[in-house]
Amino acid sequence: MSVQIVFVHGIRTSATMWRSQLEFLADQGIPAVAVDLPGHGTRMNEDFTLHEACLLYTSPSPRDLST
Repeated sequence: MSVQIVFVHGIRTSATMWRSQLEFLADQGIPAVAVDLPGHGTRMNEDFTLHEACLLYTSPSPRDLST
């Protein structure tokens, strides 16, 4: 079984804050992704509501910022 690390940012930031961690983990061969919450980063135009935040967990795949 493979383990993947998921990074989630705080308020007023975006998934880009995890770039150095993603690079380090990629160099170690450890799969990791960073996601943007609604209303932040690449999802700036989405409302940040509980409903929109929950959709994050039902989407097919989070954005992989490791590349």
